[in-house]
Amino acid sequence: TDSVVVGVDVLDISVSEEGPEGLRLVNRGPEHFLQRELAPLTNRDVDRVEWRIRNIWKRAREVPRGFPVCSPPFSIAGVREVTLQLYPNGIEGKDNQDGYCGFYVWCPTGESLVMT
Repeated sequence: TDSVVVGVDVLDISVSEEGPEGLRLVNRGPEHFLQRELAPLTNRDVDRVEWRIRNIWKRAREVPRGFPVCSPPFSIAGVREVTLQLYPNGIEGKDNQDGYCGFYVWCPTGESLVMT
């Protein structure tokens, strides 16, 4: 017979819609939600993270003092949604000297990390 069998494997579900003022709302589906929720368990034994910032000199020229370059959120040592924040031109305040930068580790309220 002259026929063909076609199959599709669904690897990911993504739904997006345009919101107000150019905001795009994206729903990545249940797999993404489960992966995000399991990340603290999966990464509970991870005790080191490295963040490579490409084109740092260019980015430092583009970012004004007091504004950070932020890492993507990640989980480490059982803490979810941790973000590294580099202020390449320093932070605003009384100690804002040229030639210095600021670095912060942000984690959700109620969570804490001891770092060296």
